[in-house]
Amino acid sequence: MGPVVYMVSSKLVLGLLGIIITFSPGVIYGVYAHGPAYWGLSHHNDQAVAGLVMALEQSVIMGTALAVLFSRALAESNREAERAERLLDAGGV
Repeated sequence: MGPVVYMVSSKLVLGLLGIIITFSPGVIYGVYAHGPAYWGLSHHNDQAVAGLVMALEQSVIMGTALAVLFSRALAESNREAERAERLLDAGGV
């Protein structure tokens, strides 16, 4: 259960950070505000796109990892239930 708690808490914190970066009313890092603009985006729009990409990427990666963890936990639970059933059957015979 520890890895699941870690993944969920990380997902929440990183998701919140991505939302803050995306919807920030101004440029967060002053250094970048004075640098060159890339791809024809304003510094604020570049920051918003970066926050959105960060939030989407971590949602896909961590969502996939959580699905794998849950499927493994479910498979392990099924194996334990089958073992317990076999032990009961063997003891009752």
